[in-house]
Amino acid sequence: MDKTLLIAYFLLMLSASNCSEQAKNSKVVRKVDLTTQIVKIETVISSESFGSTYLFAAEPGYEDNMAFIGASTKSGEDSPALPIKPVSKNGKQLYEISIGSRPSSLVVTAYYTHKLAPYPSEITQSERQYLRFTGNANFYSPYPSDSVETQIRTANPNILDFTNLQPVNKQESTITYGPFANVPAFTQQEVSVHYENNAPFLTVVDMLRHVEVSHWGNVAIEEKIHVVHSGAKLKGSFSRYEYQRKNDGVSSVRAYKTVLPAAAKDVYYRDDIGNISTSNLRELIDSVEIELRPRFPLFGGWNTDYIIGYNVPSYEYLFSSGNQYALRIRFIDHVHDDMVVDRITLKIVLPELATNIRYEAPYPVIEGPRELIKTYLDTVGRPVLVLSKANLVDQHIQELVVRYEFASWSLIREPLMATTFFLVLFLTVILAVRLNFSIVQDASTEMKQRLGCLTSEIVGLQDRRSALYQCYEDAINKFKSGKDHGRFKSDVNKVTTDHKALTKKVAELVKAIRSDPAFAPPGDLLERLDELQRQDSRLAELLQTAASQAEALVANKITRQQYLDADAKHVKNKEDAVARIEQLVEGL
Repeated sequence: MDKTLLIAYFLLMLSASNCSEQAKNSKVVRKVDLTTQIVKIETVISSESFGSTYLFAAEPGYEDNMAFIGASTKSGEDSPALPIKPVSKNGKQLYEISIGSRPSSLVVTAYYTHKLAPYPSEITQSERQYLRFTGNANFYSPYPSDSVETQIRTANPNILDFTNLQPVNKQESTITYGPFANVPAFTQQEVSVHYENNAPFLTVVDMLRHVEVSHWGNVAIEEKIHVVHSGAKLKGSFSRYEYQRKNDGVSSVRAYKTVLPAAAKDVYYRDDIGNISTSNLRELIDSVEIELRPRFPLFGGWNTDYIIGYNVPSYEYLFSSGNQYALRIRFIDHVHDDMVVDRITLKIVLPELATNIRYEAPYPVIEGPRELIKTYLDTVGRPVLVLSKANLVDQHIQELVVRYEFASWSLIREPLMATTFFLVLFLTVILAVRLNFSIVQDASTEMKQRLGCLTSEIVGLQDRRSALYQCYEDAINKFKSGKDHGRFKSDVNKVTTDHKALTKKVAELVKAIRSDPAFAPPGDLLERLDELQRQDSRLAELLQTAASQAEALVANKITRQQYLDADAKHVKNKEDAVARIEQLVEGL
C-alpha cells in the first residue's frame, strides 16, 4: 500500500512538472521604461495554463545588471508580492515564482542598472545628453508565447534613431514593437533606441551606513556616501559664468532630495571641509525631507563625498521582551529619487555584552567578519554586525531585523563604573590633602598654621562686629523717622549685648596669642591687634554718642541745626575709625 502511494505521488509530481514545462503564454505585454537611469521592464503575462510555479528567465547579458525583481498577480504597488527564488537550469538563470492559485495574469517587474550607455560618451557644458539602449523586442522565456508586444517609453519625444523591426509603431515618446505571433521559447530580437534623456544620472559608488544602538533611548545613524555622475562626461572646461548666465548644463545635477524618517532629529550634512550650509530641511507628516545641494554642480564623470547623520528615538526601532531584543531598521534608506547604489556596507553597533546576535534580511546579503568597537566606559568593546550588498535601487528600502540578548543589569554597569571612578578619585584627593607625608615634623610650620587660624578667627569676629555697627546705625535711623523709643531701646540693647560678647572673644584670642611663647608672633602683629581693639572701642563710643544725640533731637532738647552740625563731625570721625579698622584687618 505504501509503495502504491509513493508511485502515485511520483507520477503526480512528474505530471505537474510536465504541465509546467508545457505551459504556454497566451499574451505577453512588455513595458520598458527608459525615463530614468534605471531600466524598468514590466511584463504582463496572460495564460490559461499557469501551474503552481512559473519560471521567468533573465535575458543573457542582463543577469549582472538586474538589481531587483518582483512579481504579483496584478499591476499596482498595493498588490501582494509573490515569493521568488533564483534557480539555474541548462546554464540559464531563471527565477521560480510561486503562484499558488491559478490567476489569469502574472505581472513581473524587473529593474536593471547601468544598461543605458551615453552616446556620445562626452558632451560639452551646453549640450544635451543622449543615451543608447539595447534590448530585446521579444520575450525571452522558457515557454512559447502566442502573442508578444514590447512598448519602449523614453524620457523625451526627441528620439534620434531606433531599430526598424517590423511591425513597429512610434507615437511621441513611445515605440511599440509587435505584436509578434507564435513566438518560440528563448527568442531574442535585438533592437536599439537612441534618445535624449537629461534625468539625473547619480550613482552611489560606495556607501557606509553606520547604526549605533543605545539602550538609553537613542539610535544614531550616519551615512558616508560617495556619489558619481555616471552620465555623459563633461568635455572641455567648466565655465560657472556661462552656467549661471545661460542656465545651461541641463544634464548636470544642482541638487537632489533625500528622505529621512519622520522622527529624525539633530540632522547634519558635511564633508571633509566642514559643514555644508547649502541645504534645506522640511519636516513633513510622515518623513523629513532634505534638499542637498553640493558645493558645485555635478557634471558627467564628476563626483563628491559627503556625510549625513541624524538621531532617532529607540522606542520606534528597538523592541524587547525580557532579555530578548529586536532592532527593526531599514537596510538602506532613501538617498535620492531613482537611486542606484553600487555597494553598501551596513555596520550595526550593538550595546556592549550583547550576545546571541542574529539577523533576518528581506533579501540575500553578505555578512562580513564581526568587529569590536570601544567607546566611552567600554571594557571588552561593543559588537558590530557587518552586512553588505551590491546593486541596490529604491525597491531595496526594506526592513532588516537584528535580534540579540542583553542582560538588564548590564544597563547600569557603565553608570556604576563612572560613579565608582569619581568616588575613588574624591577619596584619594581627600586623603592626599589631609595626610602629612613629610618625614620630619616641622614644629615651626605647625605653629604658623595655628597662628594663622587664630588670626583668621579674629578677622571673622571683626566682620561680625562691623555688621553690628550697621545694625546700630539702622536702629538710629528708624528711631529718628518712627520715634518709637521702646523699640529703639530694645534694638540698641541687643546690639550692645552682641558686641560685648564678640569683643570678649577677640580679647581672649589676643590674650592667647600674647601669652603662648610657642607662637612667637611678630611684634607688629600684637600692635595691630591692640590698635584694632582701640579703634573698635572708639567706634562703639561714636555710635553711642550718635544714639544720645538722636534721643535729644526726638525729645526736642536740641534744635535740628545743632543736631546736623554735631552729626557731621560724628560722621567724619566714624569714617576715619572704619577706614583704620579695615586697614588693620587687611594687614592681619
